[in-house]
Parts: sequence; structure tokens; C-alpha cells
Amino acid sequence: MGFEGTIPSQLGNLSFLVSLDMSNNSFHGYLPTGMSHLRRLSFMALSNNNFAGEIPSWLGALDRLQYLSLSNNSFLGDLPANICNNLSNLKEVDMFSNQLSDEILSDLSNCSRLESLSLSYNQFSGSIPKELGRLKMPEVLHLAVNILEGLEQQQERALGGDSGIRLSCANI
Repeated sequence: MGFEGTIPSQLGNLSFLVSLDMSNNSFHGYLPTGMSHLRRLSFMALSNNNFAGEIPSWLGALDRLQYLSLSNNSFLGDLPANICNNLSNLKEVDMFSNQLSDEILSDLSNCSRLESLSLSYNQFSGSIPKELGRLKMPEVLHLAVNILEGLEQQQERALGGDSGIRLSCANI
């Protein structure tokens, strides 16, 4: 059955936490600002809940974060612009199956350690940023079921066209 309700802002008082997994519950509402005090977190999994609203920009303050999963929620709007400018340790980002929109940030290329990026089943539009080709060794890049425009052959090579990465997007 799991937990339900909203996350209390007092969770942020547990500043010693390095791992937080609240996946597969029935939490709803917004992520409380108090969570920005969890500065030691390296692992945050909040997938398969009913969180809503925009992904908070305070996530950029969690500079030790290596794994972030917000998939299967109802987050909407843009990705926070600071998500990779401040989170250089990120290795895996799962944000598939939300209602995220606008364009995919070219700043994601600043996540130099990123190995897995899953943004499928959202409402991203525009072109896939060629800057994503700067990612050193992405093993997984999922962008399927968005409203993305085509890839030029040069972009496809930069995004790993020869390395086994598969991109399936609407309107390519």
C-alpha cells in the first residue's frame, strides 16, 4: 500500500541523509523547499508518486547528487536551468513520464559525468541540442515520445550515432 499524503518540510532537517528513496508511494503535491537542506544526498528517488508542479530549482543546491529519479509523476514546465550547472556529479537522471515541456536544455551537456538520461514520455519540443554531443560516455539516452524535431546527420553522430545510443522521437 505504501505512504500517502504530502512530504513534510521537516524532512529537510535530516541533513545527514545520503540516500533518499520514496518511490512507489502515493505522495502528492509539491516537493517542499525544506528538502533543499539535504546537501549530502547522492541518491534521490521519488518516482512513481503523484508529485505535481514544476521541478524546483533548489535541486541545483544538492551538489553531491549522483542519481536523480523523478519519473512517473505529474511534474510540468521546464527543466530547471541550473540542474547541470551546479550538479556536475550527476550520473543518472530519470524524468520520463511527466508533463515536462519546452525545449531540452543545452546546459545538460554540463553534466560531464552523465551516463544515463531518460526524458521520454514528456512534451519536450524543438530540436535536440547538439551540445548533448559533448557528453563523454552516455550509455543511455531516451528521448522517445516527445515532440522533437529532426536530427541532422552531423548531430546524430555527435549524439552517439555510432555508439549504440538510440533516439526515437516524434517528427524526426
